[in-house]
Amino acid sequence: MTDHPPHQSLLNSKMRSYQALFSAATKSCILIHSLWMVLFWGLGVLPMVIYNALSTAFFIGSFLFLLQKRPTLWALLLHFEIRLHMVLASVMVGWGTGFHYYFFILVFATFMIPMYARGMRVFLLVSDVVIYLLLYTYTAVPRYSIEPLYMELLNLHNILLVTITIALLSSVFHKRINETVGDLESAASTDPLTGLLNRRSMVDRLESEHARYHTHGVPYCILLCDIDNFKMFNDLYGHDCGDYVLRECADSIRALVRSGDSVSRWGGEEFLILLPDTGQEEAHGIAERIRSHLSQAVHSYKERELRITLTFGLSACQPADALAVCINRADQALMSGKQQGKNCVVGL
Repeated sequence: MTDHPPHQSLLNSKMRSYQALFSAATKSCILIHSLWMVLFWGLGVLPMVIYNALSTAFFIGSFLFLLQKRPTLWALLLHFEIRLHMVLASVMVGWGTGFHYYFFILVFATFMIPMYARGMRVFLLVSDVVIYLLLYTYTAVPRYSIEPLYMELLNLHNILLVTITIALLSSVFHKRINETVGDLESAASTDPLTGLLNRRSMVDRLESEHARYHTHGVPYCILLCDIDNFKMFNDLYGHDCGDYVLRECADSIRALVRSGDSVSRWGGEEFLILLPDTGQEEAHGIAERIRSHLSQAVHSYKERELRITLTFGLSACQPADALAVCINRADQALMSGKQQGKNCVVGL
């Protein structure tokens, strides 16, 4: 089993979010164009009735692009559809009805939709501005005359619809930005294979706990453990098996430590466990519980039964110790355990 790289997982998550957004936007467009079709029918503007009927059919059909996972093409088609609707409505019923306000949705979407390349953004923006200026110049006299009251109501309707649309889109993109920041922070602080803290994040926690110890006198211990004979799993069964063993160890350790403890992949096949507010005797019991559970479990990999054991080095921080000394003592205890025959807990 091979894990996806963190950036690929983030990309997949982002694309799923935007596809959900586009799906919701498509449904909204179907509803809005259906209502406009009825509205223009009541006003007697037949060309806009026909256009909105075609637009409704287009948006129903555009689900095919979503199913085919082509969101960039869908976004471009939507952009051109809104642009064409803005132009036709402004020409048919005039500038005063406010259909030109949809220009601002186009500008907003051009810079917020992430799939567009820079050149595409520039092209869309420049062409939208040119069309907007042409509409401003040449739509003073509409093809269809409607009563001033209906013109004012249409203008107000379009102002409200554009404002609400931009507000909703801003909310969605703001949420997506927050999710992306959270995903990036998680990817930066965790090991992609095991889901445990990575070394950098554990160092931050160790430094914080060490400072707390010297400020408030709260003891803590460090457990450094290593998978016994790890190279054998890679050599006999391949690196996928080695990844499986790492995940099995990570899951077992995570399940057996306390809620306030921190577990990290320290490097290679090593794991470091931070035990806050813990004395040496209690830390030894925690390490022994993990070691015993793992050594007694039978792990199945591709119809093979694997036996996995860990050797632990335990270090209880002393008042005069620097953090590096505490970690180094755990490492020395681990080496001593390896020399004593492995699958044991050694404390110094």
